[in-house]
Amino acid sequence: MSIYKHKIQLALLIITGLFLSPFAEAAFRTAKTGKGKFDGSSISTITSTCVTNGFPSDSAGANLCQEVTAGTYDSDCTNWGLDQSPVVSVSNCSGLSYSQYTSFKTALGQATLAITSGGNGFTSYTEQKSYFDIYLTNTKAIYANQLGYNATSDHNTTYEAAASAVSNLQTQCSNSDTSPLTTCSSSISNCACIPKSEYENIASGAVAIAAALDAADNTPHTLTKALIDDIVDLDTSSIDLTDSNVIDYLAVQFATLDSSTTTQPSQLTSYVVGATARNVALWKIGKMVSDSTNHPSSGLTEALIDNAIGNSFSTSDTLALDSTKTINTLRTALSSSGLGSSPTASAVQDWVGTHVGFASAASFTAYLANSDSSNFTLSNWSSCYSSTQSTTGGAGSCTLNNSNWNSVASAIAAVSDTSQDITASDATNILSAASVTAHSFFDSSNAVMMGYLNNCISGQSDAVDAVVNCVSSGSGGSGGITEAVLKKNVTAFKLGKIAATNSGTYTTSTVTQSDMVNIGLGSHESGIIGQNYCGTSGNSSCLSVISSAIASASLTADSSPTAVQNWINSTMRSHFQNTVAANQSAPSNPTSSGDACAASNTTNTVTMPIPGGCDHSSWTCTFQGSKSPSSLTLDVTDGNVKLAVSGGGPVNGVSYTIRKSLNYTGGSYYKDFAYSLNIPASSNASANVQLTSHTTSGNHAITPWNNCINKGLGWELAESAEVSTSLKNAASGTKVYAAANTNAQTVPSCGSSWGQNNIVTAWHTWRNHGHRPHKAKYRNAANTIVTSACGTSAGGTGYSYWCRNAATYTCN
Repeated sequence: MSIYKHKIQLALLIITGLFLSPFAEAAFRTAKTGKGKFDGSSISTITSTCVTNGFPSDSAGANLCQEVTAGTYDSDCTNWGLDQSPVVSVSNCSGLSYSQYTSFKTALGQATLAITSGGNGFTSYTEQKSYFDIYLTNTKAIYANQLGYNATSDHNTTYEAAASAVSNLQTQCSNSDTSPLTTCSSSISNCACIPKSEYENIASGAVAIAAALDAADNTPHTLTKALIDDIVDLDTSSIDLTDSNVIDYLAVQFATLDSSTTTQPSQLTSYVVGATARNVALWKIGKMVSDSTNHPSSGLTEALIDNAIGNSFSTSDTLALDSTKTINTLRTALSSSGLGSSPTASAVQDWVGTHVGFASAASFTAYLANSDSSNFTLSNWSSCYSSTQSTTGGAGSCTLNNSNWNSVASAIAAVSDTSQDITASDATNILSAASVTAHSFFDSSNAVMMGYLNNCISGQSDAVDAVVNCVSSGSGGSGGITEAVLKKNVTAFKLGKIAATNSGTYTTSTVTQSDMVNIGLGSHESGIIGQNYCGTSGNSSCLSVISSAIASASLTADSSPTAVQNWINSTMRSHFQNTVAANQSAPSNPTSSGDACAASNTTNTVTMPIPGGCDHSSWTCTFQGSKSPSSLTLDVTDGNVKLAVSGGGPVNGVSYTIRKSLNYTGGSYYKDFAYSLNIPASSNASANVQLTSHTTSGNHAITPWNNCINKGLGWELAESAEVSTSLKNAASGTKVYAAANTNAQTVPSCGSSWGQNNIVTAWHTWRNHGHRPHKAKYRNAANTIVTSACGTSAGGTGYSYWCRNAATYTCN
């Protein structure tokens, strides 16, 4: 059982014991033996006095009457009322009515039994009576009014007064935590049946309360912590009795109480509970304002203000916002604060905030509500609170933390002053404050990205919205840009800065293939720039063309992606036309490649050249106009023109034109390359040769030449080297051969002397007479037979010659 509870119970016990019924109180006075003269063996006739006092006329009543008449318990009846017990004082038992006497006898028996059992800490009734008498004496003045008797008298003067006192005392004694012994019924004194220790608690508690109330009533009060601590069972654990302000506060509260009616600790509990740190502090501040004489403002402390406002408020932190303000500043201003004698916590808070320098009480309240308030300076807070930026909550609000606000403030400055930039951490903080995630392409650690962002937000009205919209889809997915647009914008800014400055972070060496993709060029164009299709030879880096040219481009950091795209495309078209194509031409003497009759050449294909770059995606190459032979094919992958020569023979008069067209967006440029050549016969092929003889008619020399040409296209007089030995041996007479390295297209030439010519051997058979009717023939470039001016007269017979077909060869 707690000390507090013991004290409460002791006080209640004494009072309740004093208020017990007269006969319950008799338990404290009952002797163990009586002096009666009735031995209980016979029934005496009841006396008239007993009848008058209400004794029944039966044998039981007569027996009791005889006890009374004999004075059996007179000494007990006398003892019953000689102290301050609530029992009418009588000289003997005859003064009691029947009901009183029977109650007396019952209480006497039960109390005697209880004491004998030793259950309540007393060894005898005499010890109990003596102990209780001491406390009755000590508390007589306190209980006099409650018990209904005069403090100077020894006992109640009437039975009614005693009965009333018993009722009051019984209530207190019944509050004991110790249950009455089973032999003590609730109808008799609980005080007779509770432990000895609780008597002391009841009595001493009442005395302590009276002492505390008397001290509080003094002027000035003399209430102390010790006096309050003396009040047993008064729980003061919730308050700080070491604080003089708390004692002062309780003194004011206790001074209003009447010590004659306030005797229980429970009657003081509400006042103690009310002495909270906040209530005491508010009361004290109110006294300093309304009664500065007795409560000077020098008593105003940071802790007192903290307690008055509560909610973990820190006056020290608040004053620290302005180094010129101290607690003395607040003390000086207290008298004119307007707080009055009963200030509220919010009023004190508002006064401190506005006095320190907040623009309004609302601003200070919002500051305290901000979870990061301790990191704000007064100036920073004022700026944030008054800002109209939507991210801060608008004017009259600041929901950001200090770090985020600093970033927002930097952005606000940057949008209006190009010399000021936000940092990577600013960007991160602003996006965090706006609950927005930037596109994955945006990297705040990249100097170019941050350069773009600062350029993008410049001149915008809402700095935070500008940051959000420049690098993301916007707040709530609206107002911003797509990631593709972000890539274009960042790259346009980068290339524009390179064009404008070509220094620091922005130099031509930083141009990359990725920039060509990010700026939004088509995959075809960006792919071309990423390859080696450029330069005078068409085999060097195209990206270097852009990086070299951009330094002189008319671009700026504000150039649009479209403007940058157009410049790139224009630069590439010009380069391909004026550098790549301009430095290309068809060779003057093109030659074919490949042996049509080579064992590895299963398709008998011979190749011829085309312009360089036809296999590049930047160009498209096609045949232009007619081609000869018509079976020529163009293979841009292998980079040549092809012709299948199945017999391996020579092909004369090959001609074709290749048109090289620029395959780049917006381009219409092209260039034609013309080729003419003869394809020689394969060294692994044999020409088809026919032995031909003629009659003696006609000229021996001109007739064989012309006869072979007249046989048809591809036929001509065979050279000696082209006729096998066996054929020569089989022929008779003189042999006529074509001169070496001649063919049907060789134009005949007549010498100045007899027998001179350029087309046949056996010169002596030639007659150089140009006026003669027999003239030599040949085929022109169109393969049309033409008659030359060289003529000869007829003559000679029996000569042999062979015609060969140049277009009909067979691979060996």
